[in-house]
Amino acid sequence: MKTKIAEMREKAPQATMDITGHSLGTIVSAQGVAGLTDEELEKIGKVVLFDGPDTTKSLKKMGLSDEKIKKISEKIEYYVNPFDVVGMLNREHTITKLPEESIMNNYTYYKYFFLHS
Repeated sequence: MKTKIAEMREKAPQATMDITGHSLGTIVSAQGVAGLTDEELEKIGKVVLFDGPDTTKSLKKMGLSDEKIKKISEKIEYYVNPFDVVGMLNREHTITKLPEESIMNNYTYYKYFFLHS
């Protein structure tokens, strides 16, 4: 990620990088974004994650502050299927239904808010 961001700064300074991950890829993506500096984080557009375990605990184990996790969470949209065992791992907080018009409702997905209060 850091290498691509450096390349983007040089070749496409106005560009941002969008990231998506599924299952194990949600952890890899979240931890990759967590390892970025604030300056590098500005080059990240949106991070969309599907059916992975809650990564909040792993980010805290990495030593991230609540402030840094909040900053990262502003970039993340997390979708889980409540009937998928992996997607529900480490879930301790509320899951809310998506708006009726969302295509994701056709797949019984729910949006999970990454940062919890």
